[in-house]
Formats: sequence, C-alpha cells, structure tokens
Amino acid sequence: MSMKFSYLATHWDAAEAADIIHLLDQLREVLWVNYHEEIEGMQTS
Repeated sequence: MSMKFSYLATHWDAAEAADIIHLLDQLREVLWVNYHEEIEGMQTS
C-alpha cells in the first residue's frame, strides 16, 4: 500500500480566496444542518 499526498495551495488571489471562504461557509452550513444535534450533545457532555 502506498501513501498518497495531497498538497494544498497556500497562496491565492483575492477572488480565489473569496471562493474558498464561500465554499467553507457552505460546508459549515451543510455540516450544521446534518450534525448540529450531535455537536451540541458533545459540547454539553
């Protein structure tokens, strides 16, 4: 079995950075909709 490496770009122009922020906002919303009860349960335990 071989390891696969993924490299993440660390420098973007302003438009690309804005796109990444938008993607993260969407991901956060989807995760919250699907897992908010479990997340809240972990925080109160």
